[in-house]
Amino acid sequence: MKSSFLPLLFLFLCSSHSNAQRLSLFGSETNKRVYGEQVNRNPYDASLSYFECIDPGNAFVVKENGKEFYTLYFFIEDTLTEAGFRVLSPVPELTSPNKGHLATEDYYNSKNKNKGFNSLVRISKADGLETRNELLNDKSEPSWKLMGENDDSKEMDNPKNSLIRIVNGKNNIFLAPGLYRIQISTSEKEELIGSFLLQTGTIPAVQLSPLVSDWRKL
Repeated sequence: MKSSFLPLLFLFLCSSHSNAQRLSLFGSETNKRVYGEQVNRNPYDASLSYFECIDPGNAFVVKENGKEFYTLYFFIEDTLTEAGFRVLSPVPELTSPNKGHLATEDYYNSKNKNKGFNSLVRISKADGLETRNELLNDKSEPSWKLMGENDDSKEMDNPKNSLIRIVNGKNNIFLAPGLYRIQISTSEKEELIGSFLLQTGTIPAVQLSPLVSDWRKL
């Protein structure tokens, strides 16, 4: 047992180091430091990586006004100072799920992993579903308030990828407790097919999981 564990541990550490080199740091807006044209951002208190590959008929994809959105729901219990979301598509080479990451079966089994799309990410909050009791007692489809949307981000290595940071109170947007959704789509007239990596970050340390396809299951 011990002889087989060490090589696996070595491979895991090498893989983690390689992945860290491949992806730029996803840091926060809060307490950032600006030195001339250089911006230094502190890491989020908690972060999450979610790997997926979209095939036709994916259960998380819904149509809204004729447009396809890969939709994830989550609930936050307490007010956040900041939440960040970025989407990379396709999943960068040599980047793969590690311990603590989330990955769907389709990500491992799909033949479309090398395909990607020009990502768009949108964050919305449900009106009137701000406590667990309200979530349990009201199963009607809520109305949604858009909190932020991004198509192309100049901060990303690939500017066709997308990134949003929401800071509590900025632009009259508040990260209060309640039901939220993440919608991932494409800004171009292309099919929503291919792999993506969704990364989230929060201050303070709150994991935005589980991420589910139906808010009624939260």
